[in-house]
Amino acid sequence: MTKKSSGLSNVRSNELLGCPFCGQRPDSEKWDTLFSGPDEWRIGCSCMGAYCVEETKEKAYQKWNRRAT
Repeated sequence: MTKKSSGLSNVRSNELLGCPFCGQRPDSEKWDTLFSGPDEWRIGCSCMGAYCVEETKEKAYQKWNRRAT
């Protein structure tokens, strides 16, 4: 039995895959919280309001890339 690759091993941690809905390149930005919480990184696409938010840029990129097709 062989293990299927997710295809993400060839994606660099500083590279974003396209939006899982429309395929366009998403926006990435540091997002300052309005309250006393830490700053966060937001990655999103306006096509359907798809986005993810994480505490670091690396985590946000990884989370977005797991969603992308």
